[in-house]
Amino acid sequence: DGSNSHLESLGELNKEFDGNGHTIKNFSLNGPIFSRITSTIKNVTFENISVTSNGNALAILTAINEGTISNVRFINCKVVAEQNINEEELNIGIVASTNNKNILSVGLKSNTIK
Repeated sequence: DGSNSHLESLGELNKEFDGNGHTIKNFSLNGPIFSRITSTIKNVTFENISVTSNGNALAILTAINEGTISNVRFINCKVVAEQNINEEELNIGIVASTNNKNILSVGLKSNTIK
C-alpha cells in the first residue's frame, strides 16, 4: 500500500515479476510504472493508481510492452493526459500505450482515461 504516495517510474522491467496474487495500490506517478517491459509480469493487481503525463506514451503499467503481461488486474485506476499533448501523436491505454508482444488475461474494473 503506497498510502497515496507519489512515485517515479521504475524504468525497464527485464526480469520476471510474479506478484503471487498480491495487490499494489494507492499511489500516483508521472508516467507509467515501467518505461518498457521485455520480460513477464504476472499474477498481480493494481488498484487506485493514478498516472499523469505530458508525454505521448501514457498508460498505468508500461509505455512499451515487448514481453508478456498475464493475469494482471487494474481496479479503479486513472490515466490523465496533460492539456499540452498533441492528440494526433498520443498513445494512451490502461495496460500499455504500445503493445508489441503478449497481453493475456487482463482484468479491468472502474478505470478512467482522460
